[in-house]
Amino acid sequence: MVCFKRTIFSKTLIVYIEAKLYANNSRAFDCIFSTFNTAKCEIIFGGSMYIHSMHKYVSKERLTQYTISCNESNNQWVLRLIGSLEDWYADILNCTIIHGSCVRLNGKNVLLIGERKSGKTTLTKYLVYEKCATYLDDDCIYIVCDEYLGFNMPISVRQKILDSSNENIICPLC
Repeated sequence: MVCFKRTIFSKTLIVYIEAKLYANNSRAFDCIFSTFNTAKCEIIFGGSMYIHSMHKYVSKERLTQYTISCNESNNQWVLRLIGSLEDWYADILNCTIIHGSCVRLNGKNVLLIGERKSGKTTLTKYLVYEKCATYLDDDCIYIVCDEYLGFNMPISVRQKILDSSNENIICPLC
């Protein structure tokens, strides 16, 4: 099992990923959890997230309140995983969520808000690639203790799936 851990103020987010699922999709998981640290976690905690293959039997001791089954045969599974993680983050952090993008440029966080398909993601991509802004997140910005937080989720322009041949993805490890 692979474990990722991130502490935000007084909350600790722990994600467990089935070893084989991680091995088959390490690039995607490393990208999605780029703001987390890898950790040695042997015991599954009640508020943690457990991510496993849809075809794997999950014993009762592995089940937590938060469990995601990934169907790797569906090419949209990464997008569904990201959506489930966003819901989990909001639940654990008990925070306000804004639909928008956020980058750090010249020492300040820039929050981009607009209607769907208004160009937020395109502008975010431009600021990161052309103006050397630090990418914080796209789609869900979390406001915790009056600070903007992002999880550095990959940007999928026009809902394209995350894969190594797609040049329209912003990934911190690319």
